[in-house]
Amino acid sequence: MAASLALLLLGSIHGVVSQPSSLQKPGVEKLDSTSDYLVYYGSWNAEKLFRAKDFDLVILEPSNITLDQASELRNGHDGVEGTSDDVLVIGYISVGEDYLGSRTGDGRGPCYWAWDSSTVVYENHGLASWYVDDANHDGTADENSTWGSYYVNAADTAWWQFLKSNPNGSDHTLVALNLDGLFLDTIDSASPFSTWPYRWTTKGMSDLIGWLRQQYPGKILFANRGLFYFDPLYTTAYANNIRPYIDADMYESYYGDGSRAYWAGKINTEAQKPDGFKVVALDYITSTDTARIAAQMKEVYNYNWADYISSSSLNEIRYEVFHRHTVDANPPTWNTSVGLVGAAADDQSVHLAWSRVTDQSLPVSFNVYVSSALPFTIEGATKHTGVSAEFDTTSGLWQFSVGNLTNYTTYYFVARARDAVGNEDQNMTVLSATPPATSGVVITVNGDFSDWTNISSLNQPPNPVEPTGDVSESGADIANIWVTNSAENLCLSYTVQSTFAYSSYFYHVFFDTDENAGTGYRYQDSAAVGAEFMVENANLWKYTGTGGSNWSWTPAGGMTLATSGGRLELTIPFTTLAVTPASGNGVRILLQNNMASTPYSLVDVAPDSFASAFYRYGFLITGFKGRDVSSPARAELMQSYPNPFNPTTEITFSVAQGGPTSVIVYNLLGQEVATLVDEYKSPGIYTAAFDARRGGGVPVSSGVYYYRLVTGHSILTRSMMLLK
Repeated sequence: MAASLALLLLGSIHGVVSQPSSLQKPGVEKLDSTSDYLVYYGSWNAEKLFRAKDFDLVILEPSNITLDQASELRNGHDGVEGTSDDVLVIGYISVGEDYLGSRTGDGRGPCYWAWDSSTVVYENHGLASWYVDDANHDGTADENSTWGSYYVNAADTAWWQFLKSNPNGSDHTLVALNLDGLFLDTIDSASPFSTWPYRWTTKGMSDLIGWLRQQYPGKILFANRGLFYFDPLYTTAYANNIRPYIDADMYESYYGDGSRAYWAGKINTEAQKPDGFKVVALDYITSTDTARIAAQMKEVYNYNWADYISSSSLNEIRYEVFHRHTVDANPPTWNTSVGLVGAAADDQSVHLAWSRVTDQSLPVSFNVYVSSALPFTIEGATKHTGVSAEFDTTSGLWQFSVGNLTNYTTYYFVARARDAVGNEDQNMTVLSATPPATSGVVITVNGDFSDWTNISSLNQPPNPVEPTGDVSESGADIANIWVTNSAENLCLSYTVQSTFAYSSYFYHVFFDTDENAGTGYRYQDSAAVGAEFMVENANLWKYTGTGGSNWSWTPAGGMTLATSGGRLELTIPFTTLAVTPASGNGVRILLQNNMASTPYSLVDVAPDSFASAFYRYGFLITGFKGRDVSSPARAELMQSYPNPFNPTTEITFSVAQGGPTSVIVYNLLGQEVATLVDEYKSPGIYTAAFDARRGGGVPVSSGVYYYRLVTGHSILTRSMMLLK
């Protein structure tokens, strides 16, 4: 690191300079044209964290990330702190503008600079002292009309303390979240340009940055703009140069600046001094403007700066620079979903699918890792190198089948992309499948229900449970419901307590295929389901009404149906329902029986709480053609709460597709401490409690524990801390 720490005292900032301070993590000294940095101010999830780990440095909005997410990002793909793939994570803070203009503080503000007496005048209008009112002296804080923020006097020490201690301040960013540094934005509000009303704050801004260096000597200070501090023509600014305090400076809106050659020369002169800093460039260019992107990159690389290009919203992760280095040291990046998006079992084999990737070193090949052991590890898996995957133009997916597997054994799979120079991506998207698999189930509609044997009931948590013996007409009492699907059909079966006698009862099944209760028919005007299709006895109907309870239907074809005794089974083609069995999609279902003769009274509704509930079935991925991969199936494992804990904590998790599910707690030695869940779970959100007083024979003492969610499609792990 090139920057050094000034010995600072309030009111006497500039003076003696100490030796360079050491950072907690190395890396900023290597920030150059071979490096990749990311500016991303959006929210975080597992996929975005994975993508961000490919960068050397990430600038983010700290209010959008949790401590666990920040720690995961900083530790890189290997999850170990202090290794070569660690990521430097820098948190945004606005030092020259306050996003609120109504803070009361000490009530002395706003203030303005009296040029005739060279003093700060406080107007005592009940606002914080740091607000400035130089524009019109109207007693309110001056507003940046572009961003809706409010200019401040950066020299005001009350503003310094507010920046440090407010809930989203520097202490939160650097201490609570343990990020590696601060990204100091809005420095240019202290511009010394002669027409700028706040030029009197130029020295105060430098003093503020020096004070932050004093407060956080082991952290990175990353300045944005403020280039005027590096130009001797601006004597006051240059006399208060921020160079000794910062580790890096961003040249924002680089290519859009017509004076960039002039300013690049000034900034480079300062950056290359013994107490200098690193430089990065940023501009906002649409991805289709490839000529402008190439031109910026060429100039920036000539200066040996790091470069990044995004949209002005800074809510996306882009790779234009990432894949255009002279020497390719970066792995392929996934165009949509990361890693596997499908694993469909067949006899002694599993068919895998994944989306396309981008890389500068072609051709890209794919490695597939297979294991039947848990916990799944790349090191312990069998590696299939450079598999002969085929690209399906209809689905937009690569497909590959792993053969010679043992039936009725569960296998776990990871697919990774590798470019022509050997860079392999590090994703750990694990999907599982068990040959020969229910995903290959074929339901034959013939009144023989043996092919439903391995299909789990739909009317169990988190769906409502349908009780029997809850109606007076016991013959029409709905008892059990099963739903599954093949690649082509939605399949449903249900039972009643007696027999299916169409002369006595109307049997209805309502299907909400768009999962929107506000569209389609709503049974008895309830919000339970907005049906696009209905089965009435042996006929399928499509809703053509105007919404609500308007009863207007037209016949729809394609359904097959059979009954035997008290059980019914049917299949409806997905082409008829106009849906694709895409990951994450599903259907809402409501069943209802009426008397067929007067008084035509309602007999039974399933679920019983039909006015506020419904059954939901999430489609199984049984094939790949036509599959929408924009929303892949994902289980989620939340951070336990509270954490740290003593002695109990709750773990929330979600299951995207029904199947065997387990949640197990391990200690640092990999020993199983407790099994919290080990059963079939339907799609939904669940909570499991861990009580440290009830360990499974293994001593439970203070320390870090891991808890792992294993479903048929995912393996997810988090950590928690017990403090006794």
